[in-house]
Amino acid sequence: MHYFHLRKGAPLVSLKNLILEKKKSRERTALSLSWPSGKCGPIMRTNCLIAICCLFLAPPAFPQPEAALAVAEDSLLQLIASSKDDAMRMQWYNQLRRMTIYNSPEKALGYTRQYGAFALKAGLPLEYGKAKFYEANSYLPMGQYEAALSALMEAEPYFEGEENLARRGSLYNSIGAVLEALERDSLALAYFQRSLDIAKQGGDLRRQSIALNNLSNVYYRLGELQRSRALLEEALAITPEGEDRLLRQANYGNILVELGEVGQARQVFQSLLEKESLLNERLRYFAYHGLGKALLAEGKPAQSRSALLKSFTIAQQNGFTENRMDALSDLHTASAQLGEYAPAYGQALAYFELRDSLRSVEKDRNLMDALARYEMAEKEKTIALLQKNEAVAQRRQIILAALSALLLISMAFVLFYLRKRKKYTRSLEAKNDTISKMLQEKEYLIKEVHHRVKNNLQVVSSLLRLQSRHVQEPSALAALSEGEHRVQSMSIIHQHLYQEANLSEVSLKGYLSHLCDNLRRSYGKPGITLEEEVEDLRLDVGLMVPIGLILNELLTNAFKYAFPQGAGRIQVLARQDGGALKIEVRDDGVGLPAAPRQGFGSRLVQTFVRKLEAELSYGEGPGVQACLSIPLHNNKA
Repeated sequence: MHYFHLRKGAPLVSLKNLILEKKKSRERTALSLSWPSGKCGPIMRTNCLIAICCLFLAPPAFPQPEAALAVAEDSLLQLIASSKDDAMRMQWYNQLRRMTIYNSPEKALGYTRQYGAFALKAGLPLEYGKAKFYEANSYLPMGQYEAALSALMEAEPYFEGEENLARRGSLYNSIGAVLEALERDSLALAYFQRSLDIAKQGGDLRRQSIALNNLSNVYYRLGELQRSRALLEEALAITPEGEDRLLRQANYGNILVELGEVGQARQVFQSLLEKESLLNERLRYFAYHGLGKALLAEGKPAQSRSALLKSFTIAQQNGFTENRMDALSDLHTASAQLGEYAPAYGQALAYFELRDSLRSVEKDRNLMDALARYEMAEKEKTIALLQKNEAVAQRRQIILAALSALLLISMAFVLFYLRKRKKYTRSLEAKNDTISKMLQEKEYLIKEVHHRVKNNLQVVSSLLRLQSRHVQEPSALAALSEGEHRVQSMSIIHQHLYQEANLSEVSLKGYLSHLCDNLRRSYGKPGITLEEEVEDLRLDVGLMVPIGLILNELLTNAFKYAFPQGAGRIQVLARQDGGALKIEVRDDGVGLPAAPRQGFGSRLVQTFVRKLEAELSYGEGPGVQACLSIPLHNNKA
């Protein structure tokens, strides 16, 4: 008689069950990620959860009873409605986000956006970046990983200059975790590595351990076990005693089992069980189940079954459904190897019954969805029937009115005219409503296009920034940096377009302010000031793109070459002069070089000057004065 494997390589634990367990014990929990199953071991995914737990930029609120939350939420909303202090309203929206993130992530998302809007209005870029980070936290429990990634990528530039290394490392770790959930492993590895580099820079051993563990997780899932092992050994070397270390050790035991080093794996799990009093129920399950698997691989089915029975009992007592299935699978194998086919058969039946019950839950969910759709269809039929009856009643009224008109011809004529006019008005209103909806849909689609273009440009900018970290050649590094800022100058335009009501025009003042802020963060040095004096004009996007690229080159050159001594002043002036737009970039630096540069940036400027049919002239006083005159006859405004 042959025995069979029920669930080869089945995971020990699902992240979903871990989240439910933490909520039951009222511990602080991470977001409700539904991690993809596969070769990645269960405890490995548990540590992914621990990594994400440390990502909150502010301490999360404890889960509270729904009634108390509703009262507190209503009170805060009343305060917001009655207050005119934007700073307090911003903080209250942030508090509402923290209160609703567990039970209603959709509400939390709305409150987060309000928080970000006030931060943007108040000119607080770091707070706006935090809002985008919190927005990603709201998307995750809803399973909207792409939206979460988009929000995190939008937050990234606001944290680039942040002195708080822990925040930057947490952001990169968050992006890596979402990318891992989306199975974009190469990018996940890159961001986890950035998180590790920042943790090393700040001497933060705890975050180094988390980043090393996350890197090990990805390589484990990719099947690169030796590399995963080396990273986890490095993490263990710097992880102090505590729950994190116990989890790392359990991970290490899993890797050893996969590598066939079952003797050493057994010793790891036995050492964990020597500290059983320190283990929570989930860790006790991991330790006994891991020991059982190691003994089974060593050809010791009797000892294996004893450990596996303990793991099964723990899973059963604590409601770890998927873990019960895994324990039953291995118990079946152990019993079959011992020749005890009756228990093996019973364990197989129990396994299949449990598996079918889990599938039944999914079927019930699908059935409920189908019932909901059926009820909606029935309601629509009822509404249609009521509308039909109403139409019949209206026709009867018209007939009665016509009969009455035989007696009162003049009155009937007026009544008919009024009804006709009312019907015509309704028709016009319906058409106007349809046109309005179509315009709204078109506006939404255009905003979505600009949003996606901006996101894609942000990804390109991030990739250039990542590549520059691995390039040593100065000229190549400079080219990557310049390319990054050119992409950012275009990204800013698309960001303004999807954030404003007018989808074809951009505020020159707002755009130049945003562009100057980016250049200050990238090139600014103590002693160098950048001042703006710009009229509030609205220009067509086709005009703004070349203007933005020209100004990016002129300002970059001023920052890089005008002040070798490190101190100076740069001015940007823009105004409308008749039918032309006058833009001046001035500095009080060393002036123009004797031999003019003919690099790519200079050629790019000349190309766009010709495209705009503009005139660009240079003057010298103190420093350099670049004067750009652009005819506005091509501006759609």
